[in-house]
Amino acid sequence: MPFRGHLTEENLESINETYAGIRTFTIQLGLRYDHGENETKDVVNSLKGIIGKRVKREFTFEDIELMKEFIGIFTKNYMRTFLKIINTVEIISKYIPENRDRLSSTKTGLEYIREIANMVELSNLVKDQKLKEELIGINTDIQCTVPRAISFTSAMYTLGAPPEFIGIVRGLKEVEEKYGSEGIQKLLCYYPQLKKDLVFACKYVNVKISKGIIEETARLEYQEDFDLACKILNIQKEDAEINEDEFYHTLLKSIRPIILHLIGKQKDLFDDGDEEKKILNEWIVKMGKIRGSLG
Repeated sequence: MPFRGHLTEENLESINETYAGIRTFTIQLGLRYDHGENETKDVVNSLKGIIGKRVKREFTFEDIELMKEFIGIFTKNYMRTFLKIINTVEIISKYIPENRDRLSSTKTGLEYIREIANMVELSNLVKDQKLKEELIGINTDIQCTVPRAISFTSAMYTLGAPPEFIGIVRGLKEVEEKYGSEGIQKLLCYYPQLKKDLVFACKYVNVKISKGIIEETARLEYQEDFDLACKILNIQKEDAEINEDEFYHTLLKSIRPIILHLIGKQKDLFDDGDEEKKILNEWIVKMGKIRGSLG
């Protein structure tokens, strides 16, 4: 998924542009399991062919300082929505199939637990005093075990809300307010595959699915981010309903009542909780196959 790097055969050119000069790549599980052996080998062979062939990107001290400010801005807007939804996402993530070899996310003695970003550490990156205060002012003291990256990403896609769009437009608007159109151009220079990442994620957005599941203010924030990102970056939203993923959206709508029941907001559809979980599990896997990665 773009949220986790977007290293796929179709996106190799953009990867090479964005990370020109990089010499080490990690092949993620989604590529190995969902794209297939042949495509994975093609990616590896292609990477071997491009490593060292492109001059690494050079950034000035001013560029790096500006990047840090951008990190602060986008983190602030991302976290404000993230903290409203993470408790629900944690519940849903427990139903994401663990059909890959990985360390447990529970306390079994062999742990691999994600932690919420440290706002003080992030605030130390930025120079803007107001932004520092806004970052420090974000309360991350919540009772929640943050899911691992695959489970988190998959849960968000299962809610029809790919995480790539969280806070994106609020961040873009703030960058433009502070740094003008030159700031936006700088951002796109630092992150040239931004639009391609969002075009991919756009196909799987259906904000109606999460209505009644996540906090409504968070859902409306996400809707604003999605709508304006498509407008500003000229992304055609209708693509989401007119490709092979029409079946995907049918599955997405079909699992919504199951999720509502599992979080205690709707009655059991089948009077059989195990059957309900089995169906949810199978359809989540199917949607992952259509996307090209579980998470």
